[in-house]
Amino acid sequence: MDLMLLLILVIEVLILSRLDKVSFGTWFTPFNILAWPYVIVVLLAFFFGPWLGYVPIFMESVLVWIVGLFLFWLGGLLIALPAGSAIRARFKVSTPFLYEERSKGFVLLLAWVCILVLGSRLLTLGGFVALAREDFAVAYVSGWAGHVMTVGFLMLTVLIGIAHKKDWTTWLTILVLLAMIVLYQTKTWVFMPVVAGLIYRATSGRFKLSVSKVLWAFLVVAVLFSLPYLIGFGAGNRETLSDIETYRFLLRHTGNYIFAGVLSWGETVRQGTRPLHSEPTYILGPFVNLYRVVVSGRLISDVSSYFSIIDRTGTIDSNVHTFFGTILLYMGWLSTAALVVWLGVLLYGLFALAVAKRNCWIAAAWSFLAAGLAFGWFDYYYRSLAFVEVAAYGVALAAIAWLIWKSARLQRCPPLAARMLRGFRGNWAPGREGP
Repeated sequence: MDLMLLLILVIEVLILSRLDKVSFGTWFTPFNILAWPYVIVVLLAFFFGPWLGYVPIFMESVLVWIVGLFLFWLGGLLIALPAGSAIRARFKVSTPFLYEERSKGFVLLLAWVCILVLGSRLLTLGGFVALAREDFAVAYVSGWAGHVMTVGFLMLTVLIGIAHKKDWTTWLTILVLLAMIVLYQTKTWVFMPVVAGLIYRATSGRFKLSVSKVLWAFLVVAVLFSLPYLIGFGAGNRETLSDIETYRFLLRHTGNYIFAGVLSWGETVRQGTRPLHSEPTYILGPFVNLYRVVVSGRLISDVSSYFSIIDRTGTIDSNVHTFFGTILLYMGWLSTAALVVWLGVLLYGLFALAVAKRNCWIAAAWSFLAAGLAFGWFDYYYRSLAFVEVAAYGVALAAIAWLIWKSARLQRCPPLAARMLRGFRGNWAPGREGP
């Protein structure tokens, strides 16, 4: 039975991903970005998890993903039917997005503003020695600094998306801004803008899949995963950096991170979760919190309080439950089905808009949201305000860029009155009635 469910999942993803490729002309669609990482993690958990000391994955939990992926794809189909041919035509020609070159100076300037602001916050907290404080991460991004870092996510996405090999200024800015984000010591916000930048490059035609690129991507992810921990360890005691136990911990913790979502969701399904189906505000947290800020209400935490044991010793637990698992955990079946279809329509719609309009800022907003899909095997990330904030910044900057471009075009054109007057004079001659 377990192998049958695994086979159904793989066949479903193979078929639907191929249909997406036919519909849109690219493999980098919302469905593929969400589905394939999950399939890979489930295969690893199924075949290697128990051997590494983790609990066996409860395969009935995969049923939720089999249904959820189909509903998500159906939402995308509502976009593919009217817009698929136009999107396919766009992907046949690899051209940069609009406003990239015109916006580059602005992006670099804003990125360095973010760097200076976050650097100032670091100095205010006491410099690098403050990294050893337990409350450093919270203090580092508290208040306005958190919004500055969110702007930095968007700028980093664009910079990674448009950088070329010999663009040293851009690469220097990327490294310094990424370093300031790494200091936050939270893996999620290190990974998201980097993955978003790669999705931007793929959507714009700059990035083609190959074995070497995949291997480099795994290496970069491994380094980025380890850096926050090494910084924290080194700030507390530099000797830990030369201790072999530190790296054994990192290796084990990597396994915990990879398997946390699928195993925790499996254990949750095994134990039953009906009492939690009455907390939809957790899933809609960003919008609920925005409302409660206005009315001075109590804010909702984006950290789940529901934990499950994921290893055989009973010492490792997890409170993340994958993309579809988290939604179902808090909303129930009918609400989950409706929300998943709606998310499919929304994310495919933004994907189609980014490709059709070729606006670099819409593409950056889409890419960052798509990065949240890429980590759907771990958790449902759209409950975080940062995703809503980055998307809002991207759409706003897209509108501003379009208005500036339109204004520049109008200024280069003759005034409307002058054009009308020339037309009037050309149509009138003595002895004839004027128009």
